[in-house]
Amino acid sequence: MEYRTINDSDARLNSIIDTLTSFAIALIMYVSARQVEQIEAHKDKVLIYAGIILLSYFLYYFITEYRYQKTLGNFLTQTKVVKTNNGLPNEIDIFLRTISRFFPLAFIVNFFVDSKFHETISNTKVVYDK
Repeated sequence: MEYRTINDSDARLNSIIDTLTSFAIALIMYVSARQVEQIEAHKDKVLIYAGIILLSYFLYYFITEYRYQKTLGNFLTQTKVVKTNNGLPNEIDIFLRTISRFFPLAFIVNFFVDSKFHETISNTKVVYDK
């Protein structure tokens, strides 16, 4: 089956929705973790909180894209993640896609290639459902 690749405005909308969603999840996890006295008393609590925030960001993308082929942003724009050959991505593809989002200079790479860095690394793309 041939799919139509997502346009730039929908890709930006996905990014905004997913950033806000992952931030909300991270905030909930952060507030919940602050209730644990052992963390509050720990000398490296800032690192623990940073880890919680990064973990929530990673899990949001990995779980939603692996389980549903889409994040909340994709649901709202009626798009999904597929392999570049239009096949179904597996857990390794999604893992690579998710972990490569943490590459610090990815936003610079995005200016020089047609696809996003995390799509290039994972051999995936975002397309419209229909």
